[in-house]
Amino acid sequence: MTKVLELQGYIFTNKPDIIIINESWLKSSIPSSDIFPASYDVRRLDRSALTHPSDPLEPKRFRANGGGVLIAHREDIGISSYRFRKFSGQAELLSIFITNNNTNFCISTFYRARTLR
Repeated sequence: MTKVLELQGYIFTNKPDIIIINESWLKSSIPSSDIFPASYDVRRLDRSALTHPSDPLEPKRFRANGGGVLIAHREDIGISSYRFRKFSGQAELLSIFITNNNTNFCISTFYRARTLR
């Protein structure tokens, strides 16, 4: 069973409110709808040359696979206010800010690849 099918089975069976994934390995050519059901709002920050620059010792080397972060939430969980921020430095940082029943939450995920050496 592939990891995608395993994840889809988990989502279908358990219907988690929020899903956070690091090392998503997703690229812009892969739509979120290929992975998640339409009932989930998905925010993602895929690996890029900005977040994972080439190795200074081997400038032509860029690890295109790996990395990437995402936060997905069910659309029916009653979020009254929602913002999201993403930061791309030499890492991937994604946060969602949620207001629900006058309570504020910030949920974040962070990934920084190890150095190539």
